[in-house]
Amino acid sequence: MLINYFKIALRNLRKKLGYTLINCIGLTTGITSFLLLLLFVQDEWSYDKFHQDSDRIYRVAGSHQQGGEGRTKSANITYLFAPELSKVSGIEKWTRLIPNSGLVRRNEKVFQEDDILAADSTFFEVFSFPLIEGQPSTALDRVNTAVISESMAVKYFGQKNPIGESLELDDFVLEITGLMKDFPTNSHFHADMIVSQTTVLPSYPDWVTNNKGGTSHYTYVRLREGAEADLIQENLKPLVAEWYTYDDAPEYFLQPLESIHLNSDLSSELAPNGDILYTYIFLSVAILILVIAGINYMNLAIAKSSGRSKEVGLRKIAGASKSQLVLQHLMESVVLSLFAVLLGGLLTEILMPYFNELSGKAIQSSILNDLGFVLGLLLFGILLGVLTGSYPAFYLSGFNTLRSIN
Repeated sequence: MLINYFKIALRNLRKKLGYTLINCIGLTTGITSFLLLLLFVQDEWSYDKFHQDSDRIYRVAGSHQQGGEGRTKSANITYLFAPELSKVSGIEKWTRLIPNSGLVRRNEKVFQEDDILAADSTFFEVFSFPLIEGQPSTALDRVNTAVISESMAVKYFGQKNPIGESLELDDFVLEITGLMKDFPTNSHFHADMIVSQTTVLPSYPDWVTNNKGGTSHYTYVRLREGAEADLIQENLKPLVAEWYTYDDAPEYFLQPLESIHLNSDLSSELAPNGDILYTYIFLSVAILILVIAGINYMNLAIAKSSGRSKEVGLRKIAGASKSQLVLQHLMESVVLSLFAVLLGGLLTEILMPYFNELSGKAIQSSILNDLGFVLGLLLFGILLGVLTGSYPAFYLSGFNTLRSIN
């Protein structure tokens, strides 16, 4: 039965090719716009969620009195406080990092590198950036060692395994002890080289290594399973009060890692963040575009209904029930919608590089190779076809038989 409805639907759509093309172009345009905006919002919402147990990772930020009116909320805190975190029950690991840049040299290859971090040896135990070579717990535990990304390895070593080789960073000669995959684009900070903190420690100025009030490093903690962040934040208060012996001491608070990109607007952020309000706006616009495309389809179907009244009347005289007529019109709508959805998915794939350039994103979407996404599109197409075709289907099937054939 459904096969017959499908064949009739294809025949009717071919007969009214102009009408079919207009509807298909309208739906395809709406679906493509919807998918592009949806992928943008999905990418914004996915920041830092790729880490294992990302919901247990927090950044320790602070509210500081820095001489002006009011307090300054900063994403970084003093280098000196992190060891005190070991005293707080519920904190499993902590790590500090600080962005850097410098001249990197390998024989005749010399480049200015800006994506460099100095970090504690616990960096790869707090964060789960995948290491291709090297051990997470030991890759940064010695002076004059560094971990580099795949891109940097190819840049300086070609296809040669960089482990055990050396790179010069300004005045430091660094042994490569780890090779990591390139950072995902949806990370709130990035690095091509991570240098052990002990390497650069002697070069820190006095205000970093001896001044409790200095704000220089970004400090992250990984909580024990089952630990409550609110309780740990409360436990920080007496520790901070005991550690700082002067008035107007900083006030420290925990920021969930997953919320930093969209919900943090502190001074000294590692990189420009997004805004969760914009994601809601873009999502609303995406849904509105889809709704408008659906309404436009329904209006065109109803406007075309007068030309199909005799067809409906003749089918009723031939014994077709109302439910059969409804199913037939719904099948036409679903077939058209499925075609528009698949075409919209293909257009999304083609337009993605241009959309990335326009939006400043690096969204990697391979729709054609993602079976789950394709199945989702097909289901979406069926649902869209039923929703947009329901009213026209019931409207057409409700024609009076005698009047429709006059």
